[in-house]
Parts: sequence; C-alpha cells; structure tokens
Amino acid sequence: MTAATDLTSASWKAFSTLLDRALELAPHERLAWLDTLGLEHAAVKPALRAVLERGAGVETLQWLDTLPRSDGPAPRLEEPELQPDARVGPYRLLRELGVGGMGAVWLAERADGTLKRQVALKLPRAVWSTGLAQRMARERDILASLEHPHIARLYDAGTDAQGRPFLALEYVEGQPIDVYCRERALNTEARLTLLLQVARAVAFAHSRLVVHRDLKPSNILVTADGQVRLLDFGIAKLMEGDRTQETQLTQLAGRALTLDYASPEQIRGEQIGTASDVYSLGVVAYELLTGARPYKLKRGSAAELEETIATVDAPLASATATDTAARKELRGDLDAILNTALRKDEQQRYASVDALAQDIERHLRGEPVQARPDSAGYRLRKFVGRNRLAVGAAAAVLLAVLTGATLALWQARIAVEQARIAQEQGEAARKEAKRAQAVQTFLLDIFRRNSHLQADPLTARTTTARELLDIGAAQIGEALKDVPEAQLEVISVLTDMYTQLSLGTEAEALRVRGLEIARRTFAANDVRLADALLSYSQTLHSGSRRAEIPVVLQEARDILDRAGEKATFLRGALLYETARFQRDESLPAARASADELVAFFRENHPKRGTLINGLRLAARARLFAFEAAQAETLLAQAVDLARQREGASAAWLVGPLTDLSEAQWAQWNVDDAERSARESVAMSLKVNGEAHAETLQSRAKLAALLMRTGRYAEGEALARSVLERLDDRGARYSTGTAANVRSILAGAYLEVGLPQKAEVATLADIEDLRTKMPGSGALASRLLSLAEIRIAQGRYDEADAVLREGEVAWLRFAGEPTPAGVLHTIALVKGELALARADASSALEHLRSIPQLASHTGSIDPLAVLAEIQRADALRRVGQIDEALRTAERAVDALRAAPQARVPVVEGRALVALGRAQAAAGRSTEAVATLSEAVSIHSKRGHVASLWLADAQIALGAALVVRDPVRSREMWSAARTIQATHGEVGPHRRPGLK
Repeated sequence: MTAATDLTSASWKAFSTLLDRALELAPHERLAWLDTLGLEHAAVKPALRAVLERGAGVETLQWLDTLPRSDGPAPRLEEPELQPDARVGPYRLLRELGVGGMGAVWLAERADGTLKRQVALKLPRAVWSTGLAQRMARERDILASLEHPHIARLYDAGTDAQGRPFLALEYVEGQPIDVYCRERALNTEARLTLLLQVARAVAFAHSRLVVHRDLKPSNILVTADGQVRLLDFGIAKLMEGDRTQETQLTQLAGRALTLDYASPEQIRGEQIGTASDVYSLGVVAYELLTGARPYKLKRGSAAELEETIATVDAPLASATATDTAARKELRGDLDAILNTALRKDEQQRYASVDALAQDIERHLRGEPVQARPDSAGYRLRKFVGRNRLAVGAAAAVLLAVLTGATLALWQARIAVEQARIAQEQGEAARKEAKRAQAVQTFLLDIFRRNSHLQADPLTARTTTARELLDIGAAQIGEALKDVPEAQLEVISVLTDMYTQLSLGTEAEALRVRGLEIARRTFAANDVRLADALLSYSQTLHSGSRRAEIPVVLQEARDILDRAGEKATFLRGALLYETARFQRDESLPAARASADELVAFFRENHPKRGTLINGLRLAARARLFAFEAAQAETLLAQAVDLARQREGASAAWLVGPLTDLSEAQWAQWNVDDAERSARESVAMSLKVNGEAHAETLQSRAKLAALLMRTGRYAEGEALARSVLERLDDRGARYSTGTAANVRSILAGAYLEVGLPQKAEVATLADIEDLRTKMPGSGALASRLLSLAEIRIAQGRYDEADAVLREGEVAWLRFAGEPTPAGVLHTIALVKGELALARADASSALEHLRSIPQLASHTGSIDPLAVLAEIQRADALRRVGQIDEALRTAERAVDALRAAPQARVPVVEGRALVALGRAQAAAGRSTEAVATLSEAVSIHSKRGHVASLWLADAQIALGAALVVRDPVRSREMWSAARTIQATHGEVGPHRRPGLK
C-alpha cells in the first residue's frame, strides 16, 4: 500500500500532532472532528482524511503503511548518550537511576528556578515510534489520576527541544521490596504487612479503571520508614469495564512485561484485566515469603518460562521455602492464599486484589480465610489461635464461676441457717431466709443442667453459656414464683448478662417481667420499684411506645422524692434516662437535662461511667445546635475519663472517640477527625469484635469521613464491608443500629455528589423516625437531606414540600432562641432550591442571614464557606460580576488558608463558582485554568460519577466553546455520561449541554 500523500518537514509536525488528537477520539467521531479544523490546517487535512478514512484497521500493522512520507531526513536509530548536567526540557540531569527496555530513569531537578524539587525523570533511550509515544501519553494521563499515598505521583510531562517526551515523577528514595525484606530479615508478618500496602495501592488503581500489568519487586519500593511506593504505570491501560485487550498497536510498540511475574493470560496474549494483577501480586508475595519464585526451570529459557507459566501449577509455598520456621508459617492458610492467587484460570483466582488483601488481613488476625474450605474444626482452631489469652481467661473465669458458685451456695446456706435462728426476731428475717433459700435452689438447678447427673450427660456438658441463660430466664417464673424478691434479683443478673452478649431483645423482655413483678411486690414508695421503673424505661427508647417514657420517669421521680433520695446513684440513673429521652425531643431540654446530669455526677459520683455518657449527651446537644467546638471540648473530657478507667478503658473509649471524630469533622479538622475515628474502630474491634453494633457504627463513620475527604475508593470499600455485615442473614442488629449505619453513609454519598445512592436509606430512615421520634432533630436533619436529593433530581415541588416540613420540624425541636447554625442550614437549602428554579434574587435573600467570611485566621466555618459558594453563583446570575468574583475568591482563599480543612469536593465547588465568575467577567484564560483545576480535583479526589464533577465539566465546556470547541464537546459529553447514570437530574444541572 502506498502512502496517502507526501508532506514537507514543516507540515509533518502539524500532521503528527493532529493525528494524535484524532486518535484520542472514538473512531466514529474522527471525521466529524476533521471537518471542524480551520484554514490554517488546510495543508495537512487531505493527508489526515486519507489516513482516517482507512480507519477500519487503525491499530494494525498495515495501517502504518498509509502514513504520509516526509521529505526530511530519516529518523536516527540512536540517541546521543545522556550525561549529568544535560538539560531535558526544564530539568537538569543529576545521575542515572536505572535503565529499562524502553528507557532510562534519571534523578533530575528543575533548572528554571520555579521549584526546588528533585524528580525521577523518565526518558527515551531510542527512537520513539507511534506506539511508544502513545504509551508515554497514556502513562502521563493515568498517573495524573492516581493520587494515593502508596503510588508515586506524576509532577510533570512534556517534550524537550529535540521532541523527546519525558515524565517527571516523584523521586522515591527506597529499596525494592525484596531487597528491603531480605536486608532487614523481616519476619512473615512484617512482609505480609508490606504486601497489604501494595494491595491497597493496586486496588485503588483498579477503582480508577487502571490495571498495572507489570507488578514486580523492582516496581515496588519501600522507604526507610517502611512505606511502600508503587512505580511505573507506563504499560498500564485504561480498562473498558474491568478488562483491556492487547491490541496490534501494543504488540508493535513492544509487549512490555516481565515474564517472571506475568500472568498466563498475558503470556497467551489474551485480554488483560484486574485478575492479571492479582496473579502478578501473588508471584511477588510468593517470592517474598519463600525466597524463591514459583517456577523452577531446567533450561532457563524464556520460551520454557512462558510454557511453564501457562501450563504448570506452582508448588506449595511451604514446600518451596528453605527455612524451617518459614515452612511452618506458610503451611495452611498462606499456602491456600497464594495458591488461589496463582490459579491458571483467572475465574478461580481472587475476584479482586481487595479480596486477596482481605484474606491476608484475616490471616494476620487469626480468622478463617476464604481461600480454605470451611469446617467447624478449622474455625474452632482459628478461634482458639487468635484468642489464646481470652480462651485461657475463659477457663479461669469458668473455674472462678464454679468456685464462686460454691462459695455463694455455702454463703446462702449460712444465711439460711442464720435466718432460721433469727426467725423469732421478726418477719424481715423470715423473708430473707426464704429469698436466700430460693436463690440457692435456683442456682443449683441451673448448674445441674450442665452436669453429668442428667439423663444425657454428653449433651448437658456441652450446653453453652447462652443456653444456660435461656434456661434460667425460662425457669424464673415457675421456680421462684413464691419469692418475688429472689425473682427480681435473678432477673437483674440475667438482664446484665444478656446485655453484655448484645442480646437486647432478651434483656428487654426480662426488664418488662421485672417491672410486672416489682409492681406486685413493692409498695408505691419503695425505691426498689423506682429501680424497676428506670430499668423498664430503657426498653421504650427504640420502639413505638416511646411516648410512655415521661410517665414512667415521672413515677420513678415521685418515688425517689418521697424517699428523700437526692444524691444516690439511683437519682443519677433517673437523670440519665431523662437526658436520653430529651435528646430526641427538644434541644433546650436536651441541653439542660444533660448539663444537670453532668453536674450531678461530677459532684456525687465522679468516678462512675455514667459521667462519660452524660458528657456525650451534653456534646450531642451542642452538635445539634451546630456548636461543634463546645462539643469537642466536652468529648475530649469524656475521652480523658475513659482512659483513666482501669481495666475497661477500651470498652469505654469506643463511643466517646466516635463522637469526638464527628465533632472534629463538623469543623473540618480532617486529621484530628480521622485519628479519632481510626482509634475508635481499633478499640471496638479489640473489645467488641467485627460483628458488634458499635464496631459497625464506628467503621461507618470512618468510611464516611474517607469518602468526604478525597479517599472515596478506600471509604467505599469500608462502607461496602459494613453493609455486607449489616445485611448478613445471620446478623441480629436492631432496626436502630441498621438505620443509623445507613444514615451515616447516606449523608456521605449526598455530600460527594451521589444523591441516588443516598435516596433509599434516607427515605427509610425518615419513615422510621416519623413513627418513633416525630419531634426529633434527627428527623428534621433527614428531611433537609431529602430536600437536597429532590432538588438534584429536578423534583422541585416535592423538594419544596419536604423542605417546609423539615423547617417546621427543625424550629420545633430547636426552640427559642433558635441557634444560628440551624437557621443557616435551612437558609442554605432554601437558597439551593431557589437557584435550581433560576430565582437568584430569592437565593440571595435567603443567604442574607449568613455572614460573609471574614479574613481567615486558620479556623474555618463550614456553613459560611458553603454559603459563599452559593452566594457567588447567585450574584453572577443577577449580573453583579465583580461581587461574585470577590465572594468566590473568599471561599477559595478560606479553604486554602486552612490546611486542616482538606475537603476536595467543597474546594472543587468553590473553584467552579470562581471559574464561572471569571468567565462572566471576560477573563477566559483564568476561567479555563480555574475550571480545569476543579475538574482535576473532582476527578482525582471524588467519585467518577459525581454530579459535582459533571457540574465542573459543564462549566469548563462552556468556557472552552470558542477557544477549543473539540475539548468543549468532550467535557459536555463526559458530563452527559455522568448524569445518565443518575436516572433523574434536574434541568438546572444541564445548562450549556448540547
């Protein structure tokens, strides 16, 4: 085939540049794009058309023959040797770091005086063909989207004066992971911990639709402080779905992979997907853990290696390792994990790198791994292995219980005898004797259920503690029917045991029975009846009978008042139950009752754990009033008290730390909030286990924090694991726990621009709250969230109705004077709805109550920042362009002057408001730069389907209409794609789309 046409040297460069742009478009869009080129490209348009019209074979060897010939000299086959101090673009070479098949890597620094930063500069070693140039461009685009602490960052990309492309990447001063492990003689656990860092980085890349395709030790560096950096996405490809196919163009440019770590499908030249990275990471893990690669060759040729990888199963790691201790550690779980990762059939491997990482984590925690067949014996061994201390302690506890029971029975026997002797002294002594005898008999009967004296001794001896509890609860009524005082005593003990086992339903049933017995047994002024009433009130908080609580508490208060109980713990219990109830009824009452509770315990019982819970309730009232700094102070005190409690600090720390994280996030103190959240999760896992309700809630809050602060992939993975646990058919979580977890995540989804993911959980939560807590601040908050969802969907009338309901609910709950934060929150949603309806004047009126940002001092008011963003948009729409510019600049400056407030979604929105104002002011160059930055932030730190990203793309597309219509259409096309995934999107989000 002959060339399409001949070109001069001068026109060849223009042809090459335009051809690159054409090939970035979909095939069906290329000729239409060609027709948009202006007269300045008339000399090369015929050559471009001739090549593109043969587009049926765009990525075939034959297509290369259609390229035009240049009258310039033939390209050189060798580049001059690079030397230290040589210039490549704006960089000065310092020393060569390494040489690969496709290029060299040099340590370099900026030579133009703009930045004093050393980089790893990636450079060509030979002539760069069309395929290799496209690969370099691909690497640039991919690395720009992969911002992760364990992935080397891309700082710059371009070409030097000779037309050679270069990439300036983060310079990582570290060692290859195999060298790092070998030189430090790391144990198996430490090596697995490093592999987990690698897996998380690869999983992040996969979440950005990128496959690495060349995972090997030399591409995985470890810094001196033990932090992994993953290098070289130079041969990665953006996936279509979860797979990418090796094209003829890839083969032409050189199939760049390292055979020793390549997957079978790579060897066969088949489609490459995430499973290929699973395999390669499995090879790296195998080598790190055994000291050898999985395949031993006789001839050692590349052909033999390819054949072996494609057909021969890897031997067990425990059989390959030469160290005796390592062989023992690898046998079992790690053999199974590596075997699963190295399966020839990709369908039989781990479904994702994240699944591989989760199995490694399970192994490190001593839990059963998914790679091994399940069995009762295996699970029992794992339980004992990870709970050696607990199992030993349990044995000791059992011995203590039996010893204590014997002692208790002996003491009861003495009490019976003493009571018998004292019968003549009065009725009280006779009742005590009867109660003691009844408790003694009951305890004996329960323990006999677990003895060899039963008809079926084997079954009896295997009865669990839970089963003994159920047996005891079932027998109370009949065995102790004549001794109500003994019934109440046993009910109290069994209720506490059920509560400790997170068996709330069973505990509530016993509390109800206890109140019934107390009413029949005690006089109306007996404090024991007040105790039973307070215990019973705990069963009413989450049910439909919540309205009974004030009546029950008033009865208990009357009893304590008549008995003169002013400073006892029972009075404190009354104050606590009162504050718990008021928390969801009235903000002024919640604040007053919680403060009274805290003051009471500080004065009378400063070492009781109820003081910690009282501080949490007082802080919750401040959070509802948007007084986050005050809430943080109270919660810091609660955390300090929890740390001072001997023997139970971890259990008492979980709740206060979770709440502290929430208060810190409400001020956008990201680092502090994350630190508190992670400690809360760690503590709950330690004392409660993975399946406990407190663990789920603390992990949900951490997931929400990660999503809101630009770590969406990590946060979503954690959220997914929480929801899977919540939906487990064998789980027994209360409806309150489930609703709270889903609400936490729904709030995060809404804030990152995914209202469709937030809708279902928000609707369900609202219906539940309308039934159980119709006057609560929680309901008011959820209603405003639903209004925002309806605005995003374009259902403006529904949004208006829900917003009105939410406003009424908020004002009723907040009371007078209404906290400013409550009023500002309502105003923000009203302003958002007005802007959606194209009524910018009304939006400005709603926002008038929210003060403008003052000069920034380091702290930040999130509501004020959000108001400035909205206000800038409204000012631009009413034609006050200069004021819109100043307002948007204040928002951007405030975010950037507060380093702790790293909230990428909000920064991106502020930049969109600023860019639109700049465009309206005729400052098109600034507008394009600002809006490009906004798109970049949303792309890298948000979700790929976020409506905020679509908004930024629409704004950038509008700014580019005149100067770059092709890119403008690309932006609008991307925005349309995002909006299509949301089902319903309001017309206010579609301006400019064509």
